[in-house]
Amino acid sequence: GMGVKPLTAAGGPLYGSATSNEAAYELYLRGRSLLRFGDNFAPEEALVFFDQAVHLDPDFAETHSAAAWAHILAYETSVEMQQSHIAQAISEVQHALSAGLRTSEAFRSWGLAEEFRGGYDKAIIRLEQAVAVAPSDAESQRRLAVAYAAMGRIDESVRAAQRSVSDDPGNIASHTLLGEVEQFKAIHEPDNRDAYRSAMRSYEQGLRLARDKSDYGSGLYVEVLVHLEQIDRGMDLLMDRTAHMRDSYVDFYKLGRVQQSAGR
Repeated sequence: GMGVKPLTAAGGPLYGSATSNEAAYELYLRGRSLLRFGDNFAPEEALVFFDQAVHLDPDFAETHSAAAWAHILAYETSVEMQQSHIAQAISEVQHALSAGLRTSEAFRSWGLAEEFRGGYDKAIIRLEQAVAVAPSDAESQRRLAVAYAAMGRIDESVRAAQRSVSDDPGNIASHTLLGEVEQFKAIHEPDNRDAYRSAMRSYEQGLRLARDKSDYGSGLYVEVLVHLEQIDRGMDLLMDRTAHMRDSYVDFYKLGRVQQSAGR
């Protein structure tokens, strides 16, 4: 819109197919804003903007990639988990790739579509492509860690989760996933206290970042504390939680189980 011509080392386009249609680009940005986790997170609404953008410019590859990711997020977060989102995600990825786009988001969306179909081997291939394109993409590293864990490749899962933490240390999702993977590793190891301690440290980092500390602390973190025989700490967290959530039968149940494990 400003007539700026960006330069690269090769003097060519940065990647993929951009757009010269300002209206399409504005629609794309509006859709992108709705994919950011927070109060305005709305992947279904984002898809409306992306559909309008590709109607104006069918070759706008970045919009196809964004739409693929929006379909994945819509599938994950909707109650129905409609399979049509998976088919649409793959279609949008193919459009993006055919236009020359090679981004971690496109391969990540493709990998998750395969994962949701039950094809974990194919999912890992695509997610590995995503991190090869952008090794510091913490989202792709987290998704790859989950896929590795599902296939029993636990050490690789831990390494991918650790990379997501090192590249995105301020993201609670990275610390939480690393804790979950380390806890998963602890369950499958005979001498597992070190893995539980690692999980505890990861959850403690997540707890520092959590908005609702009583909610976060009453989750998997309590289970790890019980395994490490830190019962009093676990009960303190659950007592705090039940003080905030007096109608939550789940939290009272957790508190009862922790007290039971301590013989109280």
